[in-house]
Amino acid sequence: MFYFLKATYLDLLSFLKTPADQPDPVQSRSEKAKKLLSLLIINIPIMVILMGVLSGLEALGLFKPETNIMTKLLKTISTWPSIFILIFVLVILIPFLEELIFRLYLRYKYNYLAHFFIFMTSIAGVKFHKKTEARVNHFWVKRYKIVFYFSAVLFGLVHLSNYEYSILVILFSPLIVAPQFVVGLFCGYLRVRHGLVWGYFMHAMHNAIFLCIPLIFMASSNKNLTNETDTYSLKIEESIPRPLQSISYFRIDSVVFKNVTLKSILAELLSKDEMLLKSNDEPFINKMIILKYKNKLAKKTSDKKDIDYPLIRKNILDQLSKWYDFKIKNEINPQEVWELYVEDSTLFAKSIADSALTNTVNTSFSEVSATNASMWGVAKGLTGGCKKFIIDKTSTKKRHTLKLQTNDFEALQKQLITEYGLTLKQTTKELEFTTIEF
Repeated sequence: MFYFLKATYLDLLSFLKTPADQPDPVQSRSEKAKKLLSLLIINIPIMVILMGVLSGLEALGLFKPETNIMTKLLKTISTWPSIFILIFVLVILIPFLEELIFRLYLRYKYNYLAHFFIFMTSIAGVKFHKKTEARVNHFWVKRYKIVFYFSAVLFGLVHLSNYEYSILVILFSPLIVAPQFVVGLFCGYLRVRHGLVWGYFMHAMHNAIFLCIPLIFMASSNKNLTNETDTYSLKIEESIPRPLQSISYFRIDSVVFKNVTLKSILAELLSKDEMLLKSNDEPFINKMIILKYKNKLAKKTSDKKDIDYPLIRKNILDQLSKWYDFKIKNEINPQEVWELYVEDSTLFAKSIADSALTNTVNTSFSEVSATNASMWGVAKGLTGGCKKFIIDKTSTKKRHTLKLQTNDFEALQKQLITEYGLTLKQTTKELEFTTIEF
């Protein structure tokens, strides 16, 4: 195997020095498979070195891999079905399409664009047609090196579209796309020597090694967080992208968010409307998670007043920020808002809830259903349902049970005043927007 590896390496260097549209003599499949394996062995240390260079740029603050669309996509993957779909796309579909686009034409016989161009010149007459065909053939033979390296460079540069545009990305583009450029050379070599299928195999196996294997390790680890202290226990796990049911509630002894977006949980913990929350990574902050918090101190008291809810929120928020590695920044901006006031206190009092243990606010496409909820929670639910900033100005500490339709804002205003004695007043305020930076 060592001698075959050496022979492949020398043949690769010879080809890359003077690329030519010349396939190898007919070889057995086992010999082609050995050459493929040899190229993969040669490719691995090169990729390790190039990735080390990119990691060095990251450590110096010159390059941020989180701007890579693929990196963001991998962060949002949370279930095995979605992981298997992504593996199929990365290993089967994308390599197949990219080999067709970037390597099919490297054999003149299959360069359909050139053949079509030559065919179209027949309109100008047989003589001109033959002259054009001779010129194209001459260019192909004499300038094939340009054609081959153009294919690899173009393949690398296309992958810059995976990154958000910035001056640093442009400046370091030769290093950023160097791994793709090298893969383009290797796949191009196999495509010319042994056919498109073997270039495709090289591409697919490269993606499997350097993208899918890390993805599987990511999927099998770091999915769940469990934190146990003397005062509380906290468990966080990732949920399915589109659950059938979402649950959120605070109790004396526990806090549960089931199939709720990270953004919604942060809004609850920060006592903010979701519309006041921004992020530099919206797909990630909108991932679904399951969070279960157990308050061990609740066993020592049955009095709700003895429960330190701000501390509970802080405990959960601290663990989330450590687990998902984000920072919180605030800024003040003017915003049109609707303030919720009590217009008829007698009518409003009829919605006061009897229970003091469980509180829920469920927001669907057409309604907000609140059970034993604070009016701040109701206003938050209405903000999400109506897509308008609604702020609680009722000045009540009591909890209420309400059911409000949200698909028609004018009808909502009428329902608030007629059924619950509440009114909405429009104004403009300086609001504090919070940015979650990952």
